[in-house]
Amino acid sequence: MSDLKSDYLEIEEDLHCPELFNRIENARKLYRIFLDLKVKARELSLSEQLSPTDYRERLSKLIKFTDNLYFAFNTYSEDSPDEKKDKQHEWSHVWDSRVGHQMPFIIELIDDDTVNYREDLLEVAAQYLANPWLQHDRIDWILIDSLIFAELAFKRGLILSGEAIRKIKWSHYIFHYLFRVDVKKAFQIKLALALVYFALQYIVPPATIFVLYYLQYEVATIIAGGAYAAYLFIRAFLWSVHYRKRRLEKKTLHDHMNRLQNIADAYYQCKPPIINLTTLRTYLNKAIEAGAVFDGALFTVLKRVEETKGETFIPFTESEEST
Repeated sequence: MSDLKSDYLEIEEDLHCPELFNRIENARKLYRIFLDLKVKARELSLSEQLSPTDYRERLSKLIKFTDNLYFAFNTYSEDSPDEKKDKQHEWSHVWDSRVGHQMPFIIELIDDDTVNYREDLLEVAAQYLANPWLQHDRIDWILIDSLIFAELAFKRGLILSGEAIRKIKWSHYIFHYLFRVDVKKAFQIKLALALVYFALQYIVPPATIFVLYYLQYEVATIIAGGAYAAYLFIRAFLWSVHYRKRRLEKKTLHDHMNRLQNIADAYYQCKPPIINLTTLRTYLNKAIEAGAVFDGALFTVLKRVEETKGETFIPFTESEEST
């Protein structure tokens, strides 16, 4: 046994294992997961009397899995070395306790960049589930939390882009994909533009007509007043024509917002330190009834956690939460 363990340790020295590159908090958490799984893989392999060749293959799978998990949440294609260093992170529950559990604030809580991890994360989940020895409470929680969030972010994106009501909001694509403006700042810009547009429609024209009247430009006043009256009439007519369509869009949007609220309710149940799996399952079912479509990997992981943990899931130890 000792000779086999020595062989294992030599293999670990030979392979290029993930290292702790810096002192960033969340990078340390990912590094701890790897260390835990490496010890677990070694002990399991010793109990199975796995040959050194097979252990090398198992450890290689672990290294690949750890890298895939890391890069599922870290993309650096356009970042400088310093930015890469500062952005290293593990998945964390995306919720601001200061605003509480309120739907109107959900728009501010989600960054568009977080949606991009979904496809990579599903590949990680497939690798994770195909190798039961990789099981780790923290990874279980990461997958459950992030996969629920993926659906939340996706449905929110449909609303912001206008796709939910089959109406493209070009401003969304311009702000978020062309200029990379965050949601809060984009809202402020849109509000400012809306105020300017309102002023140009309903304040500037009457003010101009009043000035013309005050300066006794009678003909100009009549022409400007008539033109503006015709404009208001056309606006009112078009409003009445599109009223039914707007009602339908409003109802559709309300349904989407209700669906988003149900997903947000489910997501809120994932907040550490203590997760009640029965309650989480109940809220997930409500979200599904409202039209949410979660990835199958979510329920596979959730079922496994329910079978091993029962009703209460505490994914982090006290020391893990504080570091």
